Amino acid sequence: MKARICPYCRDSVIMDKITVKDVIIDVCPQCKGVYYDRGEMKKILAGSLDAETILSRLPSDDSDFICPSCSVNMDKISARKGELTYELYFCRSCLATFLKNEELLKVKRILSGAAFRQPSALRPKTIVATTYMQPPARTVKDDGAAGASSNESTGVSDGRQTRASAAYSPKLSSTPTANTQPRSNYGAASVYSPSNSAVFTAAEEKKALAHYKSINYEYADEHESISASSYLFCLFSNLPLEVYNPRYYFPLVLVLIITANTLVFALTFKLISAASGASNLFANASSTRALEVLNNFYYTLGLIPDEFFSFKWLLNLFSYQFVHASFMHFAVNMYFLWVFGDNVCDIFYDRKEPIDRETNFLAFYLFTGIIGAFAHMFFYYGFKIPLVGASGAVAGIMGAYMRLFPGAKFYQVIFFYPFKIPAIYYIGLWIFGQIFMALVLGIRSHVSWPAHLGGFLAGYVGISYFIPYAPEEITPES
Repeated sequence: MKARICPYCRDSVIMDKITVKDVIIDVCPQCKGVYYDRGEMKKILAGSLDAETILSRLPSDDSDFICPSCSVNMDKISARKGELTYELYFCRSCLATFLKNEELLKVKRILSGAAFRQPSALRPKTIVATTYMQPPARTVKDDGAAGASSNESTGVSDGRQTRASAAYSPKLSSTPTANTQPRSNYGAASVYSPSNSAVFTAAEEKKALAHYKSINYEYADEHESISASSYLFCLFSNLPLEVYNPRYYFPLVLVLIITANTLVFALTFKLISAASGASNLFANASSTRALEVLNNFYYTLGLIPDEFFSFKWLLNLFSYQFVHASFMHFAVNMYFLWVFGDNVCDIFYDRKEPIDRETNFLAFYLFTGIIGAFAHMFFYYGFKIPLVGASGAVAGIMGAYMRLFPGAKFYQVIFFYPFKIPAIYYIGLWIFGQIFMALVLGIRSHVSWPAHLGGFLAGYVGISYFIPYAPEEITPES
């Protein structure tokens, strides 16, 4: 990406590139001023400032600010829109705009509560199209050597990739030949010749790694307020909602895991419904028999500490993770798995081969659940009560999320007020609660707190052994 000099600080400071609402903008690390390319201001600031249609018509004064893109003098413009009065610098050549930090704060105050929102009642995470940096294509000469290249590319402008919201077909050259062909969106575009095959390296591709490294959670959606539907959901469910952490790939393996849990619970729920009247004083033989079937179901698929190291126990290390005891047990586990799992799955999906992507994430998921089971065994050894539920594996996914995305924020309504809590604090409080409940209730509880803590620790520590990058590479710089 092309480095840009801050117009206000001059040649002393190079601006940082951050991602806000899936748009890459330039922010000065010293004066906190923001430089918007053409059209970016309208997207980021909810349409309140539209340089292309308004600013070009306003009177202006000369300034000594130099546009970082085209190196011409920018015009100083004072404008007013409703209650908002602002001063900015506008380049009439490339339609770029520069806002000083104090002017940006004015805009944020006006936009508070009226900003752009993702198009859903519960604010699902945006799926960013799988795009990649497209290097110039090479024309194959008669002797097989690469000749002059075309400067046409897809999704790239001034060295910076545009993140499309829809899939597209990349063009390798303005005059395509039979020897040029793109690979799928999961890989880099490649150019082949009869005598020499040149494949662009992984460093040239656009991946989830680059996607997350470009997100700065300190800036992303910082002026948004929670929507009414999201507020009511958090208030009545007491569950968290992710503020902003758009995924890069669609998590197919995660959907398959949730589907498997759903199918098993559908059978479980049928058994629970049939046995619902067994505890009644006037229970009939049918409901009593149904209760026995339900208990046998749990004892067959659940993990029983008293059966330690039997063949059945080894099989139950896997099967117990897909069985749940009630609808709330199932629903909450699947909700947390989806909220935290899709971003964790992204990093696995940067692997080349699809079989590697799915199997590695599935192995990680099952691994954390197995470690949670061993933690449960340590405290409940000799007990004959079966352990069921995906909580240990889900806790492992939460541990991985905390390691990879500590700055991502969650809405949590506390005493009717919606807070934005960074993941490192939200999950940290969750861990504190698990330890507290384990100490207070101990083995008398129907919830296996050790399985939660063991799974979390396995996910936090073990994630670095499953993903193709070090966690330190993924954590975005502030």
